[in-house]
Amino acid sequence: MTNVEYQTFKRLFDIIYEKPDVVISLELNPKVCFERCKVRGRSCESVVSLAYLQAVHDSTLETMREAPPLQHFTVDVLGKTTDAIADEVETIARDILRTEIESTTI
Repeated sequence: MTNVEYQTFKRLFDIIYEKPDVVISLELNPKVCFERCKVRGRSCESVVSLAYLQAVHDSTLETMREAPPLQHFTVDVLGKTTDAIADEVETIARDILRTEIESTTI
């Protein structure tokens, strides 16, 4: 995606979609992502560069700083199984729902 395409997409996205109340980010260092892509050896990932992964990472951080949601949770996924990550996300989601329910019943 070129810079012009990205800027157009971003402007349209901002117009069409409301900002979320909650974001749960799965955090993994771009270098680790890149190494995992190389190890997997999938042809669709062979064109993914470290520079691209770093740019996506940096852009995500910048977006979160510019327009933060009301609540932002980060799950560090390094060294965790898919099930462990899912459990952590589910725990966060349940805590959010519990808090929402408690705040509306007071």
